[in-house]
Amino acid sequence: FFHLTDFPSPYVVLECDKQEPNVHIREQCAEICVEHSKQRSNKKVKVDATPCGNVRVDRKDEVGECDYKNEGKVEIIVVSGGKNNKDVRPKEEEPSSKGRGRGQKGPETKDKFVVADGEHVSVRKSNVGGWATISFSTAAVRDAVIRGREEIIVQGGVSVKLQPQIDPGTKEPVPTELFASWGRKAEEKTPIKEAELLRCFDALAARAAQSVDRAAPSTAEGEGVRV
Repeated sequence: FFHLTDFPSPYVVLECDKQEPNVHIREQCAEICVEHSKQRSNKKVKVDATPCGNVRVDRKDEVGECDYKNEGKVEIIVVSGGKNNKDVRPKEEEPSSKGRGRGQKGPETKDKFVVADGEHVSVRKSNVGGWATISFSTAAVRDAVIRGREEIIVQGGVSVKLQPQIDPGTKEPVPTELFASWGRKAEEKTPIKEAELLRCFDALAARAAQSVDRAAPSTAEGEGVRV
């Protein structure tokens, strides 16, 4: 499925059975999407590429609009001059800010992401799309936060859905990270600051860490005995 990232556009659907289309085919589809849109004369146009199953179309959407269930599964293809010189890059591989230590540091802005570090978590929020990646100190704390909890409500009444983060390269879960999403439309209507995400997830992680510590078996040693 192909659609312009920042503008309404036609939907381009590539039928490819179970085979993954190669880069050349994806570029051609992106070109078709641009050429049949009102942005065809722009120098650089970004096109989203994602599996059809990741597309969410609401009846309330304007013609030419759509949303995604998981922004982490969306790849951006940049079409230059409406035709050639494409630059393909997965969203999850955008460069992130350096120096993501665990100390209390202010947010750092880098390209399309804002990174904020707290005592227990690190938040990497996309400036577009309505999603963020939350990194935890341990997999046990991450699991405790997400266990039995599919969403949280943050300031402004916005519902943030939680799910394990999937590595776009290996397609395997990342044990210490979760993917938080609230959607592009919600972000445009009620933007969520990275500081609010950091506040919420830092608090959740602190409580989860206490639960993990209480659940851990205790040990005691005596003469010739270790329990």
